[in-house]
Amino acid sequence: MARLTGKVALITGAAGGQGTAEAELFLREEAAVVLTDIDSAAGETLAQRLTRQGGQVVFLRQDVADEASWKEVVATALGHFGGLHILVNNAGTIARQGIVDTTVEAWNRTIAVNLTGACSA
Repeated sequence: MARLTGKVALITGAAGGQGTAEAELFLREEAAVVLTDIDSAAGETLAQRLTRQGGQVVFLRQDVADEASWKEVVATALGHFGGLHILVNNAGTIARQGIVDTTVEAWNRTIAVNLTGACSA
């Protein structure tokens, strides 16, 4: 038996890079996985690929800075898989311009995703 059989994991920022690698690892350990990301196209493509490989996967578009979206994601996980055991709060963002060129809006978005969003979970 794999280490995560019967467990359900929620992975934010799952549509690429580290989030995708985490999803693949959790599925190898036989967890069911709820994938979320703001990139719906990449998230859906990933979910379809992982499902074809035999994984129990559902994808939801989620902006982690939006508290209401957390409620929807958790409700979907509970409704679809009957539980939620693991959170990998992987979503993050960065403003790539220099500090002088960073707008207040860009700064607030970074704080909302990287800090406040993590508290909403």
